[in-house]
Amino acid sequence: MDAVLRNFGGRPLEMPKILEMFFTSLGLSPTGVYQLSVVERVVQNLHAHEARHLMLLTKNNAALGLLFDKDILAHDHTEVIFGSDFPLDKTDLQIVLNIQRIKLCMAAGITVVLVHCESLYESLYDLLNQHYTEYGGQLYVRLAFGTHSRLCPIHRTFRVVVIVEKQEAYTRLAPPLLNRFEKQVMERGDLLSESDRQLEQKLRDFGNDFATLIAKKDEASTKPEAAVAAVGTAVATTTTSAATVNSLKQSLVAPSPVLTSPEAAPSDSLTAESI
Repeated sequence: MDAVLRNFGGRPLEMPKILEMFFTSLGLSPTGVYQLSVVERVVQNLHAHEARHLMLLTKNNAALGLLFDKDILAHDHTEVIFGSDFPLDKTDLQIVLNIQRIKLCMAAGITVVLVHCESLYESLYDLLNQHYTEYGGQLYVRLAFGTHSRLCPIHRTFRVVVIVEKQEAYTRLAPPLLNRFEKQVMERGDLLSESDRQLEQKLRDFGNDFATLIAKKDEASTKPEAAVAAVGTAVATTTTSAATVNSLKQSLVAPSPVLTSPEAAPSDSLTAESI
């Protein structure tokens, strides 16, 4: 069971079918057989020095934080190397500097975590294939850069962990590169306890109910009756405005009333009192 989980851990959706075929071929029942958790598989890999190096398939680099949060790796005995698609991170100088960092970690037995370091895989071909050479009780591995290569000492407990996006692993990376690693899917959802899963389900139900309520409210505001009422209000407002404009026009063009009272007759001369 442990061997199956560790060899096919990178295909969690296919795992039930794989386990069924495995137990059927052996004539056994999987009932009651303990299955290792993701954390236990990762720990086993890191402590099995003869095992393939580890590739963690994750989302938004969540596995990087989980490795330290779960005390799988220690900060003082781990070197994390980040890469990117920026041109300056792919220059020959930067690649050489990263290879030098890996070389020092190899000799000291410090675990190296590679994040988005596709530009380094070609130089680490023999390292990732575990193509080691032993001489005088010391292991050596060849590191290459372009046409130049050199045998470098490597500690027996040295391990490499590669972190890649789960959605891109089987589309961007070449199959020969994938086959060099033991692959496991490591996400935060895989490490939740039973109580945490129940709380997560409650939050999901609340979010779904809230979204449904908002959708119904928006649907009610766009019903035909509401639309007709809105049009009627707009027409009434337009009619009132037109009547008001016509009334103002009539008041402007109407003749002025004739003044018949002598007191109201305008004076042609300006007096001191009027000034």
